[in-house]
Parts: sequence; C-alpha cells; structure tokens
Amino acid sequence: MTITGKVVWTKNQIISKEGFLSKEITWDGKDDFGNKIGKGIYV
Repeated sequence: MTITGKVVWTKNQIISKEGFLSKEITWDGKDDFGNKIGKGIYV
C-alpha cells in the first residue's frame, strides 16, 4: 500500500497456525498488473 492507502501489490500466503513463522518477502517493484511503480514509501 502507498502511504495514502492505495493497494499496489498483493501477496497471498498460507501461514501455519502452529508456532511462529518468519519468511523474507521479496518484491520486484511492480504492481498487481505488472507495471513498474516509482520510488516511494510502501507499507
């Protein structure tokens, strides 16, 4: 999401209920439509 709340990329992932899970998330800087987006702050 941008700092204004616009969704730019969605990551769907199944998380196990047992224990703690920590995995690195990589992102290629493209939105859900495959368009490259500019530099900025994303949450």
